[in-house]
Amino acid sequence: MVERGVIDLTIICVDRIRSPKLAGIVSAVVCKLKEAMESVFLRLTREVGQPLTRKLSDLAVAWGHVEAREWAGDQKFARYLAMDWVNTSRMLQ
Repeated sequence: MVERGVIDLTIICVDRIRSPKLAGIVSAVVCKLKEAMESVFLRLTREVGQPLTRKLSDLAVAWGHVEAREWAGDQKFARYLAMDWVNTSRMLQ
């Protein structure tokens, strides 16, 4: 309720945020909203899939596959690994 009030008052009373403290508060609320609106699968892709793509990319590069550096930024590969992780972890439960 307090956060909602801060956002409402900011929208009503301020054209441009000048206070660093208010900017920090508004920024924190916006980040919270962004996380709440993010789907579970997108969150898994970000939190599980992307770190796995980086690890696999680093491993493949260490084995001599230089082109594997591109895997670290591949969102489709990250989604695949996140889905694979979900299905594998469910099988092991």
